[in-house]
Amino acid sequence: GDAEVMRILDDAPRPKHVILHCFSSHLDVAREAIERGYVLSFAGNVTFKRNEELRAAAALAPVGQLLVETDAPFMTPEPFRGAKNEPALIGHTAKVIAEARGMDVADVLAAKSSARSSSTHPFCSLSIGQSKSHSHAQLGGRAGKSTPPLDLEGQSAHGYG
Repeated sequence: GDAEVMRILDDAPRPKHVILHCFSSHLDVAREAIERGYVLSFAGNVTFKRNEELRAAAALAPVGQLLVETDAPFMTPEPFRGAKNEPALIGHTAKVIAEARGMDVADVLAAKSSARSSSTHPFCSLSIGQSKSHSHAQLGGRAGKSTPPLDLEGQSAHGYG
């Protein structure tokens, strides 16, 4: 599914921002996406023990191309895996990403704050990757005065520490 999604993005009109929602693809896809200027958005699955490659992708993404999301009520981060996910748990995901980057969560937040720029242009949000049972790709868009969903900036420290 990854190759097809990347091909579709090549053929589609280019929005100012492309966000790979709930990124769960291989490291080579992360590298290609970063080269293209896409934003990698990570959910609770980055905290799962078996997802070392996903943490490597989170470490690889420049801070300006990195988002943290909840994907609530799904993809509940460790140590709450199996329970219903909620926004209050995003701190666990942010902490794991910061650790993968060799940073403190506060430093990631500060870097995100300085790298952030608001947008009034359309952006594309894309779900790309593989679940246990199937590959999936969803393409959606937003226009107007929107910013990427659930960016690290402004998130409460609740949920980690």
